[in-house]
Amino acid sequence: PMPHAFIASSDLKIIDCDHSSHLMHNKYTENADLFDYILKNEQFSLFEQRQWNMDLRTPIGTEVLLRVPNANDTQLYLSTSFWIEFAESTGQLEELSYKIIAKLLKNAHLLNPLHAPYYVNMPPPAVSVALVDHIKMLLDRASLPYNFIGIELTERQPILDMNQFKRGIDALQLLKIPVALDDYGRGYAT
Repeated sequence: PMPHAFIASSDLKIIDCDHSSHLMHNKYTENADLFDYILKNEQFSLFEQRQWNMDLRTPIGTEVLLRVPNANDTQLYLSTSFWIEFAESTGQLEELSYKIIAKLLKNAHLLNPLHAPYYVNMPPPAVSVALVDHIKMLLDRASLPYNFIGIELTERQPILDMNQFKRGIDALQLLKIPVALDDYGRGYAT
């Protein structure tokens, strides 16, 4: 298991799997069963990155990022583009988002509440009333305000069911859970 629930950016050593072909054959990335193992046993780390209003130069929240350790050296982390594509191709991205939320709220006592909301990336197909009910249950269980968490919609997957998506967004807004749009790879969100 990873020694810390949250790690600092200075502690991250990212490896680019696209240029490290020997890593493509390691046991974690070779098949979905072992990626399942990583998810089920929370063999990933969360990293917090402050978000800023660039015009006012004031903090507006914190993005929660996932890091997946390399099977051969847990001090190294797989590149984000690699494991996101892997999770998408194996149909596990939505489950991964749920796991990130659960781990975030399980470790909320380690976080500075003044840095909230803590934004979690979410693919649009995962946005539903069921997701909001799940988040609400976890926040209630942790005795945290609903605006402790935010959802940052990613742009890699299309909205498949507009009615489900709209009901999910409406439910998030009803609870005052902030929603942002990710601008992948540019370091910005709207």
